[in-house]
Amino acid sequence: MCSKEFVALRACMQTAVIFSAIKLVYMVIMLIEVSNLYTRGHFILNKLMSCFRSSRNKGIYMRALHC
Repeated sequence: MCSKEFVALRACMQTAVIFSAIKLVYMVIMLIEVSNLYTRGHFILNKLMSCFRSSRNKGIYMRALHC
């Protein structure tokens, strides 16, 4: 049979491994969220720029820039 110290150490190490795995999953989820925000922001910025570059809004855009 295992000693009490060994069982306690094994339980502690299992807890540390589980905590590290949860932390890693959390970090991956956060990276995915940041990536999604960047992608959505980039898409919105491109839409705005294409709107400003369109011919019917060119006058509005030039007045906004005081050109």
